[in-house]
Amino acid sequence: MWGFWLLLFWGFSGMYRWGMTTLPTLGQTLGGVNECQDTTTCPAYATCTDTTDSYYCTCKRGFLSSNGQTNFQGPGVECQDEDECVTRDVCPEHATCHNTLGSYYCTCNSGLESSGGGPMFQGLDESCEDVDECSRNSTLCGPTFICINTLGSYSCSCPAGFSLPTFQILGHPADGNCTDIDECDDTCPLNSSCTNTIGSYFCTCHPGFASSNGQLNFKDLEVTCEDIDECTQDPLQCGLNSVCTNVPGSYICGCLPDFQMDPEGSQGYGNFNCKRILFKCKEDLILQSEQIQQCQAVQGRDLG
Repeated sequence: MWGFWLLLFWGFSGMYRWGMTTLPTLGQTLGGVNECQDTTTCPAYATCTDTTDSYYCTCKRGFLSSNGQTNFQGPGVECQDEDECVTRDVCPEHATCHNTLGSYYCTCNSGLESSGGGPMFQGLDESCEDVDECSRNSTLCGPTFICINTLGSYSCSCPAGFSLPTFQILGHPADGNCTDIDECDDTCPLNSSCTNTIGSYFCTCHPGFASSNGQLNFKDLEVTCEDIDECTQDPLQCGLNSVCTNVPGSYICGCLPDFQMDPEGSQGYGNFNCKRILFKCKEDLILQSEQIQQCQAVQGRDLG
């Protein structure tokens, strides 16, 4: 009842002195002045919080106070835009951060897209994933080129054994035609010959040599051409009464002592042959002796 009487008294007093006083607000009566009712109490981009005997200002999200305090009072303090792209790590790898007034947004770099599927996003919950341009467009490099996907881009390349005469720019279709590469420049090992083919090549060991992998034609750079020992392969390579001497890539035939090469034979035609050297006794030069008799006996045996 006391409170009701007081209100009634105030009402009566106000009515009695109608022209001389104004009615105070309920907030002023119960808790003092509410400074937050004045919109200029706090600066722009700030919220005002009234307390029992005072107030304080707080900058909104995306803004920072010019004095560095979270809660502040008084004139001269401003709420300035926070550049989240500088002050915080807010965007994932392979993304670009764009600052806005009181906020920011992320965009994936060229050739990548966000895992959420949108063009713009905030925070580290999404990631930027590579776009495989080669899979999405099989005709990107044309029918004669190979499309190679790279992080954020792609390149057009010739098939193995071919090259482009002009420089190619990443992320652009190929310009020009693929030309065959002559791989036979110092490609094959020693004692071999190189044969260029369209888009490839092969090596062949010279005659008298064999590849270390046993193949007639090969491309393996680890393969060597090793000499074939023809004399070991065939002990009768040069025929009877002869000596076979191996040389790199070939062999040489010779005759044993007291034998000579048959003029009708030839090593090149594979019919090399050695014949015994006939010894003629020179009776007119050699005196009658036991040696002459032995010589004539040998000569008769050879003729027989």
